[in-house]
Amino acid sequence: MGLLTILFTGLFKKYYQDRDWAVNHQVDHFKKSLFQFENQLSTEIKYYQSITDTGGLVSLLNNGVDYHKSLEEQAIGIYIYEDENLKFWSSNKLVIPPADIKNGFIKTNNGFYLIHSKTKGGLRFIAQFFLKKEYDFENSYVSNSFNEELFLKKGWKILAEPVKGSVEIILISGDSFHLLPTLSFIPPLNYFLICLEILGLIAFLLGMLLLSKYLSAKFKFLILLPIFILIRFLLLEFTFPYNLNELEIFNPKLLAFSTMVPSLGDFLMYVVFILTLTFSFLKGLDFKLNHWLKFRNPLLLMSFIVVHLLTWAIIETVEGLVLYSEIPLDLSKILSVEYTTVIALFCLSGILSIYLIICWKLIDFIKCLGFNFIQLITIFIFITVCFIGLGYLFSFSDTLELAWSLPIFILLLISYFKSGKKITFKVSISLIFLFSLMITQSLRDYSDLKNIDEKKILLSKLGKEKDLIAEYLYKGIQSEMICDEKAQAIISDYSISDQDLFKFFKKNYFSGFWDRFDLQVNPCLKEDSILFVNNQHPISCQSFFDRIIKSVGHEVSEGLYLLKNDNGRISYLGLIEFENNAKAYFELDSKFKPDGVGFPTLLLDKQVERKSLSSKFSFAHFKNGELLKQKGNFLYSTSLDYYKGTKEDWTYFEQNETAHLVKKEGEDIYFLSEKITGIWDQMAFYSYLFAFFSIITIASLLLYRLLYGEFNQTSSFKTRFQSVIVFILFFSTLFIGIGSVYYLKNQYNQKNFDAISEKIKSVKIEVEHKVGGNEKIEDVSQDYIQLILEKFSKVFFTDINLYDVNGKLISSSQNKIFEKGLSGKRMNPLAMYQMLYNSQSQFVQIEDIEGMQYLSAYVPFFNNEGHLLAYLNLPYFARSNDLKNEISNFIVALLNIYALLIVVAMVIGLMLTNRITEPLRLIQEKMGKIQLGQTNELINYKGKDEVGKLVKEYNRMVVEITESAERMAESEREDAWREMAKQVAHEIKNPLTPMKLSVQHLQMRWGSFTEEERSERFRNFGKNLITQIDTLSAIATEFSSFAKLPETSFSKVNINDIIKSSVDIYNGTDNVQVRFDFEGSIFVNGDKDQLIRVFNNLIKNAIQAIPEDRDGYVLLQSDFADEKVKVTIQDNGKGISKEDYSHIFVPNFTTKSSGMGLGLAMVQKIIENMGGEISFESKYGIGTTFTVVLPLNKE
Repeated sequence: MGLLTILFTGLFKKYYQDRDWAVNHQVDHFKKSLFQFENQLSTEIKYYQSITDTGGLVSLLNNGVDYHKSLEEQAIGIYIYEDENLKFWSSNKLVIPPADIKNGFIKTNNGFYLIHSKTKGGLRFIAQFFLKKEYDFENSYVSNSFNEELFLKKGWKILAEPVKGSVEIILISGDSFHLLPTLSFIPPLNYFLICLEILGLIAFLLGMLLLSKYLSAKFKFLILLPIFILIRFLLLEFTFPYNLNELEIFNPKLLAFSTMVPSLGDFLMYVVFILTLTFSFLKGLDFKLNHWLKFRNPLLLMSFIVVHLLTWAIIETVEGLVLYSEIPLDLSKILSVEYTTVIALFCLSGILSIYLIICWKLIDFIKCLGFNFIQLITIFIFITVCFIGLGYLFSFSDTLELAWSLPIFILLLISYFKSGKKITFKVSISLIFLFSLMITQSLRDYSDLKNIDEKKILLSKLGKEKDLIAEYLYKGIQSEMICDEKAQAIISDYSISDQDLFKFFKKNYFSGFWDRFDLQVNPCLKEDSILFVNNQHPISCQSFFDRIIKSVGHEVSEGLYLLKNDNGRISYLGLIEFENNAKAYFELDSKFKPDGVGFPTLLLDKQVERKSLSSKFSFAHFKNGELLKQKGNFLYSTSLDYYKGTKEDWTYFEQNETAHLVKKEGEDIYFLSEKITGIWDQMAFYSYLFAFFSIITIASLLLYRLLYGEFNQTSSFKTRFQSVIVFILFFSTLFIGIGSVYYLKNQYNQKNFDAISEKIKSVKIEVEHKVGGNEKIEDVSQDYIQLILEKFSKVFFTDINLYDVNGKLISSSQNKIFEKGLSGKRMNPLAMYQMLYNSQSQFVQIEDIEGMQYLSAYVPFFNNEGHLLAYLNLPYFARSNDLKNEISNFIVALLNIYALLIVVAMVIGLMLTNRITEPLRLIQEKMGKIQLGQTNELINYKGKDEVGKLVKEYNRMVVEITESAERMAESEREDAWREMAKQVAHEIKNPLTPMKLSVQHLQMRWGSFTEEERSERFRNFGKNLITQIDTLSAIATEFSSFAKLPETSFSKVNINDIIKSSVDIYNGTDNVQVRFDFEGSIFVNGDKDQLIRVFNNLIKNAIQAIPEDRDGYVLLQSDFADEKVKVTIQDNGKGISKEDYSHIFVPNFTTKSSGMGLGLAMVQKIIENMGGEISFESKYGIGTTFTVVLPLNKE
């Protein structure tokens, strides 16, 4: 059924919901949504008209702030003009439309809009709805996408004119535009079909599990394995499940091991399939190895090799996940974790589960080979050490990682042999602990290797001394300058001085970000030449710069050349060619100073953003041992001598908690530095992994119980107690952690609010000092305002915006934000409301542009006469990422600490509850083992609490039961002998009674008989008396025969056949495996029947000596040497105490509550009658070995 569901959904998607269907489906949704928004624009205009009719424009600002915000979230803006002047705006995020804009569809410099306008009473109302962004760049914040409410993703274009394949969209206003699906169009995911395919896969796997319950091991292998292989082949060959393959996890860019495992989704399916197959095949599998015992040593070696291969496979899987994927696997940075991280960890937990299942079954297999616990541990340690040694000898990678198999496999051996084939709570915690350490170390090691390789690539790029932001910005300047007629005229005008030329280009093109470069403008007309000192011949201007470009220049983009110099500065030469053959060369040399306020990430193209230096790295350039340049948060020493180990071409070293990667190129030495991960981060990584594996373990146990009908079983008191304690500890620590993070985050935000508040006050004082003498802000030169804003932006390390009293932007230190259309040139409406109507002296809030949040502070500033001049605004554009990283790092640190505390608290809590309930568990276990006639152990508990009293009562009860059992056994033996005496007396009494009666009768009648009668009577009496005496003699003979063994009948007997027949009788005993190792035939002189009685008794005694809580084994072996046959019977029972050694072969002695104690005495007698001997060796609590020695038959 599951496979049919997958097949149906795939065919439905492929042949019904194809690309054409998806295009038409999306267009229909787009039209419906657009029609609704068109109507909403009309409705909003009527709503705002009604407000202005009753309260005027003032009421719009005084009320409905939240309503304006809700419209802004829908990408709707409302604008009201009065006499061509904008009086109200509900949002400053969109480009402000002009008053004379037409209804319908329009395109602006930042995208496409839908406009609806209406004029009433001298007011013009404009409602604007954003359709699609259309910037000339994209990055992690800015994306040229459609409005989310319109159901269109990337892969669509908006066109004003129709083209082939486009769809016309007609608006209510009569205007129209066209939609065109591009080649990058991807049909949207059908989540319903995806859910059906997931349910189909689950149904298929559950069906395989349920089917395996009714199949034997042979049929499991013959049926399930081919089914899984066939299904996986079909999935790979025909990209089924069809809908699931459209998910991101099936994208090879995310993970690609090989052609067989091309994606994370395929890897997940492999793990689930193999786990299901392994579990269904191995569950309930019993091993019958009677014919394989001769190969037990090679089989043991092969089993241990499988364990080490599985361990190596786990390590290699971790290596592949790190080195061949883009999945974030650093759990210490918990906020950067994605759903793909969870899937990858789930796959690892599945592989670990497969490892545990196979190892457990291997132990079961090994146990059937007859090895004991100590032997297995010793051999496994020896083989592991040998493998590691061979790996180092032949330089195999990851050899040392095999050592992880030692503690894991030994824990499993302990659970199997010492805990009755049960993985106890302590072992479970220990296994999770070991697996978490193992995966943590592997992930860390391979991540470090990958990071070093990535750092080398990055350092090689940084060593080329480029400024990617400058190169990106120059492209825009170049296109603007070529179209600038004024720039062309100034370049061609010889009357313009070099100073005026510099000011023009500096002001219009090379301000703001370009202040970090020294600028020199060189106009170069066709007839211009350059004359150098000490050189009588002038050189053509163009030839001079062409020589520079040819000798030291490298073209990084059209018209921009990177100049290689040895002064430690980044130098560019820009070339602009105008229409009249005039050229201008712009020399740009980076300054020896800090970067300043920086350029907002918001304005960077994604290519530049991706190549830029991450905030976690720092970079430095040394030349001739001196520091030339540094970038980042790390402060480098000015002398290279401070750092060690910089002689090789590539060097990696750690110093002062910082990791340095060094590249040497002659006299140039480049540093890439990163702060070393702290111990808290590493412990947090482990804590998250431990918690994840614990959750997976609990979920697996619940699923197992659900599938195998154990879900409704009542949990033990210990389990319930532990669950309550863990629940309380987990949620109490979790709530405390959440509260602490919330409180400290607010404190941190408040700190930043206070910092920006202080900074804007300082800026206000400086600006008021510069322009406070003017009556109006309009009286101040625009250039002067721009100059002081850029100056104070560098001084206070922040961006500055200046708005007039009507909220209109006057100037900004970051004009490109507004020029690119990322924000409208109006003040934030809420800030305007706070300043204008609430008369706030300062207002700070969190604003956002394209999803990038930043702090923004507003203050009014006044002239010297106290009149309002304008509003100052400090937006932290440039430092938004820094503040975001600071807050996220702060939260991550707190979360890591609390994650560690939660894990520690849970482990301690579980250990404490386990300790508290241990006496109760012991009482339950011991009471379950109480048996009459057996040695019942007491509990050693020294506490004097309620549990101690309970233990004391239990011990008293055990002593009383033991004494009662001994008395009962003695009484039973006495009763048995008494009954036997009664039977003997009864049998003897029977013939005596007629004898007595005959004598009495003869005495009474003797005198009355004649002589002849007396002779006859006496003759009859004697005959009867002899008969009764014979009867008594026969009774005595029978009891004598009962008390002694029958005579031995010697013959040539194959003792191996006799032992095998006895083994076959007892081999079906529950929880006991009886095995006989022999080769060929061995003959002795003896009585076949009596030998059968010997081995039956010895095997039966061995089985009865094995405790019920132990998986027992009885191993028989036969061999011959020096004309003697030696047979050993070894068991793993409770053994024989030294006090009982001397009584073992004594008649009537027994340690059991039943039986006469004659078995071993009879065995000894039989063996000695055959000329042999019997002995034993025993270790109490471990087991006993009986040895029988008989003469070998030489015939």
